[in-house]
Amino acid sequence: MSKQKPLQTVDTYDFNDNIKGIELSTAYIPGLQRILTDKLLNFSEGTAKLPDMFKKFEQNIDKTEEEKTPLSLTVEEADIYTLFSLAQLLKYLANEQGLAKKTETTATIEELKELMTMMEKQEDITEKLKDLQDKIKIVN
Repeated sequence: MSKQKPLQTVDTYDFNDNIKGIELSTAYIPGLQRILTDKLLNFSEGTAKLPDMFKKFEQNIDKTEEEKTPLSLTVEEADIYTLFSLAQLLKYLANEQGLAKKTETTATIEELKELMTMMEKQEDITEKLKDLQDKIKIVN
């Protein structure tokens, strides 16, 4: 008879608690945005379904804790929500602390509309995104 090994104890967290006193490099913001962009571009239901997913995310905005209802999200949607909300929080805090730098771009509204149309048609937008990224520069 073999001796059974007990399960390992794991940490769990109360989701109502907040982490305090954290300092974080602003490098995490574009890193999270890059991961989020990849997840959005590869969304299993297709990019045309992204607006519906974001509507789910907005259900509890501006509600008190008592008014909030649990969101019904798939694992993929929950992952995207986690990345999106964390990136938004970090951007907000960076702006509040004056850490954001203005960005100039030569990209046009028409190019962004074309990108959205391509996404709706589920066309490959890789080259279009690269073109737009090349048109963005940091202003000091």
